[in-house]
Amino acid sequence: MSYFSASELNSYKLQILQKDFLSLLSEKENFIFIKNNLSVYQYANQQFLELMGLNTLTSLYKKTDYDLCRDIKKARIYLQHDAEVLETEQPLSVNEEVLPQKNKLLRKQMTGTIYPIFTQGSKPKAIMGVVKSKYLPFKLTLETAISMSKEEMDNNFIRRSYPVIVYDKKITLSKREIQCIIELLKGKNAKEIAEIFELKQTTIEFYLENIKEKLGAISKSSLIMTVFNQKVIQQIIL
Repeated sequence: MSYFSASELNSYKLQILQKDFLSLLSEKENFIFIKNNLSVYQYANQQFLELMGLNTLTSLYKKTDYDLCRDIKKARIYLQHDAEVLETEQPLSVNEEVLPQKNKLLRKQMTGTIYPIFTQGSKPKAIMGVVKSKYLPFKLTLETAISMSKEEMDNNFIRRSYPVIVYDKKITLSKREIQCIIELLKGKNAKEIAEIFELKQTTIEFYLENIKEKLGAISKSSLIMTVFNQKVIQQIIL
């Protein structure tokens, strides 16, 4: 099986878009992927790799949607769309829900177009998807929060701060403050939390003092009690 080289990718002109490959890449809101005629991934830009929880392009090679999607039925739909584009040799507009295998919480709506890629005088050699994404809101639960790994927290807490109501007062908690609260609920102390996030213990202690002040708590135990009683975690929408 051969993969597309960078120069070969850039040589393809998508007449329907009137743009070449590099100009598509320059549009940061685009999630771009390329599959061969067997629906095996050949390329994706950094945005798509991050969405799927992959670190490098190499980790995408030889993968299909069955490898990347945690819902087999949805993976079949993606493959049906690929087959339709290859058979009709026409672009296809898509609006698909994406459930990455590497991120058990993430749900995204992907809207865009799948295009056939031709070489001169041939049937389509591959397909290229150019889509934009939209997060589907996910309301956090205590059970889900406590089960989250550091990687899952990093992937899912994408906003800098989150509003919550505590004793009828609206406050905001930063991404890191929420992560510290979750680790406290797991029974971790400041030293252990610092090791998890690879930060200094004094930095974590600073976060914890800020959290106590925001929640009106005077100790670690009263902080945890407030989190439970005021359903702080359950108010967070990812």
